[in-house]
Amino acid sequence: MTKYSRRQIARGFASQLSLHPTPAVITTVAKLLILQKMTRQVDLFVADVMQELFHQRRHLTVTITTARATSQAITKAIGEKLRLATQAKTVGTIIRHDPAIIGGFIANTPVGELDASIRYKLNRLKATL
Repeated sequence: MTKYSRRQIARGFASQLSLHPTPAVITTVAKLLILQKMTRQVDLFVADVMQELFHQRRHLTVTITTARATSQAITKAIGEKLRLATQAKTVGTIIRHDPAIIGGFIANTPVGELDASIRYKLNRLKATL
């Protein structure tokens, strides 16, 4: 059996999503990840797929972490700012909550991270003292 890297599988998966029904592609890739003994790398695989979707289709997936629930308007505004900054065509958002960031938000994308949290600002202030 041919051995494929995680990134090769992610690249193929991203390119096949528009050609075939999603459940069929997911099932095929899941089987391949099991055969290649890569099940412990699923989180990295998902990140690779998001990066490939950005490069192939200019689709930006943004994970926004906030301390509390935020309005849809704020989420949309963050996504739009990041779409413009990265020149993406489309944006998908994933919302997570982590009270430890105190306030503000952290936006993770395949391109990078924007940490506008209160925790980050306090840690920077602490480092300068």
